[in-house]
Amino acid sequence: MTNSLWVLLAAMLLMSIQTSDAVPITGNSHGTVTLVEYYDYECPHCRRMELVIERLQTHCSQLRVVYRATPLLTLDSQSIASFTLAAQTQGQWLPLHQALMSWSHAPTLSDVEQVAMQLKLNPSALLNVMQQSNIQQQLQQNIQLAADYAIQPKFLSQLYQF
Repeated sequence: MTNSLWVLLAAMLLMSIQTSDAVPITGNSHGTVTLVEYYDYECPHCRRMELVIERLQTHCSQLRVVYRATPLLTLDSQSIASFTLAAQTQGQWLPLHQALMSWSHAPTLSDVEQVAMQLKLNPSALLNVMQQSNIQQQLQQNIQLAADYAIQPKFLSQLYQF
């Protein structure tokens, strides 16, 4: 592997790992291993990965998981991701996230509001918060990071020179 590919890989990792208040983190916040999860609530593969990530956290005490909502599938994806990130302002991102990721079907915004009520959150307040610029900017940054740095087959072929 060439030095330029190592530099590119290091840059990818650093950009993905950098966080803000709008980026949820679970596991060991000072862990020596960081997993960056790009996800869309409407993606069935993403929902299935949640159980894998939970198991990894159970078995790896040094694992820190950085969650980057990447709403790409539909317009509802953007609203759902915004709403769940807004739940972080009420300290309830994780329960809402876990509930939605456990579903076998893609949630709608109405579904998400219902789950929020079950969790004793204030959906009206969350609908207001989800419009805040910091949340919208974080989602746009996540999408850009995924487009720029998420490992893709093309990158892997360059990395390993298949």
